[in-house]
This record gives sequence, structure tokens and C-alpha cells, in this order.
Amino acid sequence: MPKNKETYYWFNFISRLSYDFVICRTDGTPLAAIEIDDASHELPERQEADHRKNRATAAAGVAIFALAGRPPARQRAHPPPNP
Repeated sequence: MPKNKETYYWFNFISRLSYDFVICRTDGTPLAAIEIDDASHELPERQEADHRKNRATAAAGVAIFALAGRPPARQRAHPPPNP
């Protein structure tokens, strides 16, 4: 548990973040976070939230990688082809 008010603020902020994937050491220490971004990440409010998340993640010493994903199903004109 954090020892002072400022540390508690950041602990609380970061503990509420979520990622698509997290790569950890065997002891559970996070090394990297992976985000798969859909078209919603192009919205200004989403970009601002992503920027805050990226800053907090980097400040915690964890690398973050963002990959472009498919648009959400409701935004696709046609379903993806079957493999």
C-alpha cells in the first residue's frame, strides 16, 4: 500500500488502467503492455485518454506498444472472410 498521499494518488490512478495484454516476469512484475487499437482510438477524447495512459505506464517503467486492430464489428461494412 502506498505510504503518502501523492503516491496513493498515482497508485489509485494506475491500478484502474486496463490493457489488452501484459507481459510479465515470472515474479509478476510487468515488463510491457500491449494495446490493440480499433477505430475508436482515432476520436479526440480517446486519444487524450490514451495519452494519459501512455504517460502513466511509461512513468511506471513499463513499455507500451499500440497495434492497429480491426474496426469494431458494428463499424465494418462486411464481415471478415472465413479462413
